[in-house]
Amino acid sequence: MTVDDLPKDLDLCHQLILKLAADNEHLGRRLQELLRNKYGRKSEAINPDQLNLFAKEILAQFQQSTQEEIQPVNKIAPAKEQKQGGGGRNINRTNLPVETKEYKLPEIELPCPECKQPRTEIGYESAQELEFVPASFKIVKHVQVKYACKNCQEQVVLAPRTDIQPIEKGMPGFGLLTQIITSKYVDHLPLYRQEQIYWRLGADISRSSMCRWLSVCSDKLKPLVNLMKETILQSRIINADETPVKFLKPGAGKAPLGYVWTYIGDKEHPYVIFDFHPNRKAEHPEKFLGDYNGYLQTDAYTGYNGLHKAGKVKPVACFAHARRYFEKALNNDKVQSEIALAQIAILYQIEKMAADVNDDERVSIRARESIPRLREFHEWLKTTQYTVLPKSSIGDAVAYSLSNWDKLHRYTEQGFISIDNNLAENSLRPIALGRKNWMFIGSEDSGEIFSILASLAASCKRLAVEPYAYFYDVIKRVTVGNYSQLEELLPDHWSKNYAQISA
Repeated sequence: MTVDDLPKDLDLCHQLILKLAADNEHLGRRLQELLRNKYGRKSEAINPDQLNLFAKEILAQFQQSTQEEIQPVNKIAPAKEQKQGGGGRNINRTNLPVETKEYKLPEIELPCPECKQPRTEIGYESAQELEFVPASFKIVKHVQVKYACKNCQEQVVLAPRTDIQPIEKGMPGFGLLTQIITSKYVDHLPLYRQEQIYWRLGADISRSSMCRWLSVCSDKLKPLVNLMKETILQSRIINADETPVKFLKPGAGKAPLGYVWTYIGDKEHPYVIFDFHPNRKAEHPEKFLGDYNGYLQTDAYTGYNGLHKAGKVKPVACFAHARRYFEKALNNDKVQSEIALAQIAILYQIEKMAADVNDDERVSIRARESIPRLREFHEWLKTTQYTVLPKSSIGDAVAYSLSNWDKLHRYTEQGFISIDNNLAENSLRPIALGRKNWMFIGSEDSGEIFSILASLAASCKRLAVEPYAYFYDVIKRVTVGNYSQLEELLPDHWSKNYAQISA
């Protein structure tokens, strides 16, 4: 292009310049977001140093009022100061076996060098060190004795096996199956790495064999996970979210993108369910939730809109999600973004102060402290939307909060509702970590195996149940067909009824 090719009309030139400026601003904003995502801090905590004078004054006023009003009324105890670790010496040793090594003087050194009389023991000094014993395999050989009558050489009988086989005529024992499950779904070790580890320990176990064994275990445990799902649907609130996961599909050329949904019940129904599907269609959460009647807390994904329109659920949005929009807009409009972040920080400070009270008291605190500040924030959003560019980062942040406002402030209706959906987002973090290790799910059918075993592992984590002991005992019980009292095998029920027995 030459100078002669440029337009001569002044108005057209102005339009082109404005368009170029807007494009440059958009590209610069996208570059900042990419750099921040790759190299920036991952924490969403508000840094007080980033807040402007106006925001600091708001926070100072709020902290003073909450200390005077909220804390004395509800008798909230101050948080205990956490002790720093002592260089690895504060290890819980209560469940570890102890091997004692005693050191005595040799006989030749017992006589006293002064009087030559033998020295006697008067006490001891001891020290402890933590040692590691590598895992190991063993072969359990089952020998069934045959019997026959010596007199008539007939009536041959074989002594029956009295133990339980996890897989009929299969090689693995319960301990090996449990190790494979916990390694993959708790420690996120893909099967090819387990294959290498077991080979170093002297056992040649192929990935294909482990896949078959996991399939058998998931079939055994599926009724238990179905019961967990039925239990979750009785919750007053369900937290839901989804994350992409690649899976292998023959003939697809490359691994297509599937999605894993997470559904988490309330405190009375405290289970985590993962649900894999080969796409992100709205039909999947609609099918899972069915006729659920209660609160549903999610991000702003439109896939849940069908449930909202049907009136089956009361939608609750996530303030952490709204906050991220304003964090992204810091490079676009620092002043307005920090004002918004300061107002959101106040709402979170109220939640922190009300963390240790019951649901009724929390509703009362929110009515007195949160709702007035939410009104102020809403008025600020409505005013600010006319002072910012609609397609800018700050414009997107303001528009997101306004369009979801009814769902954003719904958390104030009930004390059991959280201000954000971090519970569901945090449950997906292990999947994000595992995704970097195992890269993809082996097939669409493997998605169901993943959903069943990962759901139990995640539920154990939420309920602080030791996963190896749980899987070992429960797989054993369901292998003998112990489905009549299935509720007793839910992680929290099992912890009360069987944990000590299996230890």
